[in-house]
Amino acid sequence: ARKWNVSVLTSDVPSAGTSSNVYITLYGDHGCSGPIFLDGEKGKLFQRGNEDIFTINTGNIGQLYKIRIGHTNTGNSPAWHCKEVQLLNLFSGEQFSFPAYRWLAKDQADGEICVELPVLQQGQPILPVTVYKVHVTTGDLWNAGTEADVYISVYAERGDTGSRQLLRSQKSKKFLKGQTDIFAVEAVHLGYLYKIVIGHNGLGLGNGWFLDKVVIKDPVTDLDYTFLCHRWLDQGQDDGNIARELSVTDASTFPRRQELELKREKTWAAEKWKFQKGITLQFYNRLTHGFICLYPDSRVDALGDKKNKYGKVFSIWMRA
Repeated sequence: ARKWNVSVLTSDVPSAGTSSNVYITLYGDHGCSGPIFLDGEKGKLFQRGNEDIFTINTGNIGQLYKIRIGHTNTGNSPAWHCKEVQLLNLFSGEQFSFPAYRWLAKDQADGEICVELPVLQQGQPILPVTVYKVHVTTGDLWNAGTEADVYISVYAERGDTGSRQLLRSQKSKKFLKGQTDIFAVEAVHLGYLYKIVIGHNGLGLGNGWFLDKVVIKDPVTDLDYTFLCHRWLDQGQDDGNIARELSVTDASTFPRRQELELKREKTWAAEKWKFQKGITLQFYNRLTHGFICLYPDSRVDALGDKKNKYGKVFSIWMRA
């Protein structure tokens, strides 16, 4: 095991202190420490202008190259302005300084509540801080969209991003049927990306989500990484999972035509039950609050009762 002294400086700007629980993760060339919560006397930590010092234990993570520091966004005033983090390796005597000077708050700047900071050598980062563009495409199926909170973790040859909420899309409303949303995810450069884990918290009306694919663009290497899904993330559909682990698709061995064929196949697998003998479809109109039932014998009932025996409900958005 390795012991470290961790010194965390909170900025001296108004409302800089936080009521939240703060954690740190250390990454080295042999592995990472996992999140370590910086605990102490509640209510006295991470106050404006203060320095808080902790001793933590990690395994032998090798040569340190980055840290992640963040908080759980809890308590009455979770927003935090972090000034700097300093580390002392008690085994080797090495010292590291990580200037931050930024808000970690859902209602500030980019809305992130964690930040990745690279090791500096002669004042320069040994790895660049990179803003990845994450393109998330929702499927073009009935009720494919979701209002739940969506989270992603990206895994690569140099560690991972940890779990990040996809909070701010370039579109006004996120995760709509057939829509591609673009998010920014900032991390110390990860190298080759090989998998992601993406999921949602299952909250909100109609939280089930049909995810088509995720494409991550790396501005440093100018590479695109594609992660195909074409499946439901829904407790009431498919296998009931609301998170999926997706491996990167090699574009050179998986051409566009093959991707379209897979999409067609998986879309049909997800939708074919609607066209089986004996199925009744019941649509709910959010504008009129009425129902329309399409019965197996071709009858259409525009006065369908919400409490009838047919349980499948599909919402239709009426547009002017």
